[in-house]
Amino acid sequence: MRASLIRMVSGGLIAAAAVAVPAAQAFGTTVTVSGRVSQWAPAGGDNGKTGVKDLGSKQWVKGEYNRQSSGSTKKTLWNKSGKNTTVYSASGSKITKIHACEEHDWDDDICTGWTSVG
Repeated sequence: MRASLIRMVSGGLIAAAAVAVPAAQAFGTTVTVSGRVSQWAPAGGDNGKTGVKDLGSKQWVKGEYNRQSSGSTKKTLWNKSGKNTTVYSASGSKITKIHACEEHDWDDDICTGWTSVG
């Protein structure tokens, strides 16, 4: 009885893990600056939106991005709302690249590299 229960529980965990992997891939691309700011696209299931979350930075944070319709023209989404807040861009053409930054007025911003959204 005990062996059957163990097989049933471990089989259930394996099945749950198999289901979780495709769901995680559906979230798209996420970039994070040292636990300070996180940016992702697509956001809310819309491939034309990106989100930026302030993870507790003492600075303003921003997410820079490119859209398919505007080529290499950089757009900026600011989050000046404070710790643990999230802002979203308006919907538009597909987000193609993202780049998250912690903003520093009198010094270089701390940013991720540009990352293609898959």
